[in-house]
Amino acid sequence: MLLLPMALAAEPMILPLSADPRVGDRVVRAELRGGADSVNGLGAELVGEVAIGSRAAVAVHAGVQPAEGGEQQAGVVLGGEARVELLDEAKAPIGLGLAARYAKVGFDGIDAEMEAGITASRSFGRTRALATFTAGKDVNEAEGDLEGGLGVVHALSPLVGVGVDARGRLAVGEVEPEALDREDRRGWDVRAGPVLTLGNDRVSGFVFGGVSARGEDEETAVGGMGSVGVEASF
Repeated sequence: MLLLPMALAAEPMILPLSADPRVGDRVVRAELRGGADSVNGLGAELVGEVAIGSRAAVAVHAGVQPAEGGEQQAGVVLGGEARVELLDEAKAPIGLGLAARYAKVGFDGIDAEMEAGITASRSFGRTRALATFTAGKDVNEAEGDLEGGLGVVHALSPLVGVGVDARGRLAVGEVEPEALDREDRRGWDVRAGPVLTLGNDRVSGFVFGGVSARGEDEETAVGGMGSVGVEASF
């Protein structure tokens, strides 16, 4: 799964691995993100988003899924997402949001997945915490996964923030026998590390670096990873 960050108005608090329930602060958004790690390979994603009213948004995204183990070719990922903010953390004890997402790998075939998630947030002065939980299932197969994210970021100034961000995924369900050697869908993976955020009302971005670990059956691989993202609103 790919988790997309949401902009936080003028606050420099973009988290690359955690989703944010806040929507509607910006009317139109475009973002290009890319990254690499020694476990999953190279990846890139282009995101566009349009807010509907003050508490809902729709997004379309396209990206490149890294090849597995150097034996498969990278594939194009296409998808769409809808988000709604249920509670505004400025007016409620926590911010709460829901999201539904459809993602498809490639231009043909049936390798597609549906996802549903819930995200909570809470601010403590200049520090903000985000937590997200997502469940996904392949459209035509029994396999799926569960994913959780947690991020904390502190605003050092109106333009600079620092924090940590983490995401973990666990594959669940049965894998079809003919798919066992196709992809790692029985295992788990974790990504975590510090993040630096910079930005203002119009342009913002992040620099992220950390550790990536993946396990399947009795094998485990650990490596480093990093990504950068830039967001512009109009």
